Amino acid sequence: MSYASFIIGGLSTGGINPTWDSGHTSTSKVNGNAVVAYEALSSFKDVANSEKQNLFIKKLNLGCVVFDFIDPTKNVKEKHIKKQTLVELVDYITSANGKFTETVMQEIVRMVSISLFRALSTQSW
Repeated sequence: MSYASFIIGGLSTGGINPTWDSGHTSTSKVNGNAVVAYEALSSFKDVANSEKQNLFIKKLNLGCVVFDFIDPTKNVKEKHIKKQTLVELVDYITSANGKFTETVMQEIVRMVSISLFRALSTQSW
């Protein structure tokens, strides 16, 4: 899975410049691109053990979406979904047996990097 190509809410970004439905606007971004669909994923307890790693990576991808927090009324539902997803990720990591594949570790580092190394919005006073 490449840095700029992954799936969110069933839609693939397909690379650096995805084509979105022109009727949608959003302040949430992945790698600088607007995200149209942002939906909660299944719980870890609702999927088979063989699917948990794939679900974990999908949840990490949801964590890569950056929201604008200057306007607290924008993307309220999506922000709540992201918060719940991050809580689920922490719970899963703390309850896991401590073994993650190299691919999973790369995705974890990518999600953390996107959150840490981003431009911070400034609020005009």
